[in-house]
Amino acid sequence: MTTFTEAVQNAGATVTDDELPSIADSAMLAILRRKPLQTVRRMDDLAQEEVRQFLGDEGATVSTHLFRDKASPVRELITMDGRAYTFHRKHTLAWVDNGPRLLLSAKFDFYRQATAQLQSEQEQFLNQQVLPHWNELVERDVKFRQQAAYSISDPVRRQQKLDMISPDEYPSEEEIASKFTLQFRLRLIGGDDARVKLSADAVRQAREDFRAEMQDAVRGASRDMAKRMVVPIEKAIEKLKVPIDEKGSIFRDSLIENLYDAVENVRSFGFTDDPQLAEAVRQAELYINGQMPSAESLRTQQHARDSAVNNLDELAKIFTNLQ
Repeated sequence: MTTFTEAVQNAGATVTDDELPSIADSAMLAILRRKPLQTVRRMDDLAQEEVRQFLGDEGATVSTHLFRDKASPVRELITMDGRAYTFHRKHTLAWVDNGPRLLLSAKFDFYRQATAQLQSEQEQFLNQQVLPHWNELVERDVKFRQQAAYSISDPVRRQQKLDMISPDEYPSEEEIASKFTLQFRLRLIGGDDARVKLSADAVRQAREDFRAEMQDAVRGASRDMAKRMVVPIEKAIEKLKVPIDEKGSIFRDSLIENLYDAVENVRSFGFTDDPQLAEAVRQAELYINGQMPSAESLRTQQHARDSAVNNLDELAKIFTNLQ
């Protein structure tokens, strides 16, 4: 299969007067439409007034989350929605306009099957656990928030808070149904089916603009990959720099597992036709998957810990320079 960068480099050579260039054989745009957080968030006028007075900023806004009770099915619905967003971000790359994201063709089948499953599970939970009991869930959350308000020691502020809590604050059942319905959409890059008649000058300009846009996309995707490595590496360094037995030295296995996952995730894109990125990933894979001490050694042996910090710091510098 033609790599993404090769498709970009070759795009200009395949343009004719009636065909705009495309890299649809190597990548497409993936879109996830969702707006759940705004649906379960409301302005907190009381807290907002206090913050504005404290900051001296009349433009400051404060909002409060509805359904903060962890036992509420709506919290689980919000979590499911977040999982879908996390999956979408993990298996796509940044695109030039920060809207749709780049999905490599090699991941198409996996992405389509997984998002269909996520969509089905969320829709089933919404229709079975939330919508049929919506009025009851709202009533329960109102009581939960009222109980929290009763803990406020100042009687005036307590009453003000209680006066603000009302079922009228909550979205309708119809709003919840529409806002929590996931929509995954795919779009070809470069308008593959949109053939237009252009002059020779217009075609040349389109070719130049398209090549520039694709080169920006390649650079953006490389930066995205580098960042995916930098974040878990820096978190590991921050924790491992604390000497054994000192406060903050204890870490979970996930700290190390996230490093393995980062390497696997970057590798899964097959995006190694950028020579600098390919070399950086190779070095990271060589150390993290082969040479780095085990989690147990990092917990019990200070020299292993110090060595890991030094090696991870070198990797962090390499990937940081690629961002």
